[in-house]
Amino acid sequence: LLYRLLIRNEGYNLMVAYLHGAPTKVLWGCPDKNIRKIAWIHIDMKYSSLGTIFFSRKQVIKAFDSFDKIVGVSRTVRDSFVKMYSLNEKAVVKYNTNNIRQINELSMKPVDPLLFPQDTLNIISLGRLAKQKGYDRLLRVCKKLLREGLKFNLYILGTGPERDKLERYIEKNFLAERIKLLGFKENPYPYLKRADLFVCSSFTEGLSTVISEAIILGVPVISTKVSGAEEVLGYNNEYGLVTENSEEALYQGIKELIENPDRIEFYRNKSVERARFFDTEKTVKEVEDLIEEVVE
Repeated sequence: LLYRLLIRNEGYNLMVAYLHGAPTKVLWGCPDKNIRKIAWIHIDMKYSSLGTIFFSRKQVIKAFDSFDKIVGVSRTVRDSFVKMYSLNEKAVVKYNTNNIRQINELSMKPVDPLLFPQDTLNIISLGRLAKQKGYDRLLRVCKKLLREGLKFNLYILGTGPERDKLERYIEKNFLAERIKLLGFKENPYPYLKRADLFVCSSFTEGLSTVISEAIILGVPVISTKVSGAEEVLGYNNEYGLVTENSEEALYQGIKELIENPDRIEFYRNKSVERARFFDTEKTVKEVEDLIEEVVE
């Protein structure tokens, strides 16, 4: 019914459900067996449920099995899906495409000159202000580090349901001089470019877009152990620092970097080197090849 209501039959050869969930279910309803289909998955299924879209695990498997290929945006995302729903032979990994040229051009725009003072370490985090992103624990970590006498600024870009709660915490603990919520920025790249360190404090991710963007801009990265973090930053911290997904581990990791500026500089150089991982032509070509394979 949803397919008939929402999709016009205009002689398509291929249909893509680029967001898992409702789009997957809608395209499952395609009656034309000659149309090829690809489903994309952007999250680690261990931390998400399709229960609001599908009625049962059996229905999830049946829906995804109607697709020719199932794409995970990271190896962790792909493996998590296979572990929960099988379909191993259909599941592949294709990393998200980043427009590197555009990101670099946009990063050259000016920002408020009072932000990112050169005589202070400037830490940044970007994302929706939601529980998943772990900003509450990041604030607690930074409060502890500041109380220990470490000097740095933290800038958080984004908006969301947790904003009021985070603002109250900052005000209650007298952190406004060092921690600032800058809100939503249509172009976040100049802010990211000027930071000395990017922090991903998330509880769960599929493949963090902002980690990729930080690497592209040559910004050192520390991240909790979420899906895709080790694939980008290295399984032995070659290109960035990955901590266990806990508040204490995040605290220890940030503290280690603040107290060792040479390690931040090391990861800055490694970010520049790792940017080749996100080569636009390479990632686009891989998706084009997948489409050709499926259609043919």
